[in-house]
Amino acid sequence: MNINRIYLSEIQPHLRIINLYHCTPGFRSGTRRLYDHYFLYVHKGCGEYIMDGKTYAAVTGDMFFCPPGTENTIIADEKNPFILSGINFDFVKTYCNHELLYPIRTDLFNSALITEQTEFHDFSGFPPKMGVSDDASIRLLILDMIRQFNSKIKYWDLNVNGMLQTFISKLLQHIACEAHKAHDTNKNEEMIQFISSNYNRDITNIDIAREFHYSTDYINKLVYAYTGMTIRQYILDLRMRQAIHLLLNTNMDITNIAYEVGFSTVHYFSRIFARKTGLSPSCFRNYGS
Repeated sequence: MNINRIYLSEIQPHLRIINLYHCTPGFRSGTRRLYDHYFLYVHKGCGEYIMDGKTYAAVTGDMFFCPPGTENTIIADEKNPFILSGINFDFVKTYCNHELLYPIRTDLFNSALITEQTEFHDFSGFPPKMGVSDDASIRLLILDMIRQFNSKIKYWDLNVNGMLQTFISKLLQHIACEAHKAHDTNKNEEMIQFISSNYNRDITNIDIAREFHYSTDYINKLVYAYTGMTIRQYILDLRMRQAIHLLLNTNMDITNIAYEVGFSTVHYFSRIFARKTGLSPSCFRNYGS
């Protein structure tokens, strides 16, 4: 089958099957392959989900995405078995009249019957596993889709496919937020490394903002979230830690230590050191000897 290459804005998702399944203790689905795209959501319980030869731990709030034709197996815990929802769907409605049987044993699978293979110009694809336990609206949306799918009242299909599009958009937003968090985490680590390498220079929030192309307020928020301290407090903390190390482990005189850790005068260094430790640098050195 040819691969559909589309933009996210072009999807018209079609729901094939959605269910709410209470697994028995130790339930094992056996290895199967599906002809369409598949989300598996864990409402409750724990166990494992094996997909494409990789075993994933599965707990409440986990969401899995399984592409068409991919081998997968569900294994429920003996003591705390799953309550699951499987969502079989197509991203476009080209094959909405193509009826399929579920699940498909691997020995009976015919790859020629795969409904669609979709790639996106503007999206790299859903990850195999997503943790969405912090978004209750996703679970509620799944339950609403189940009710509509089972009711078969007039216009249920229009309603449920609209909800499916909202569901997909929520997952896309979740992925975008996680990527943003990861980006911020990486930036935080880069900033901390930069500050740690330059704490003994006369660096300011403006210097760091220029280095990382952020506003001074934003970098201060990032560093505070990462360290629990403002940039100024963090720099001062680094200077004090290094000063203590040099006082206790070297014979450097206090004036040179003050300059070494970034203070412009020994008087200012001594005043800040006494405020932080309760002792002057010389008393601290004698006390620690």
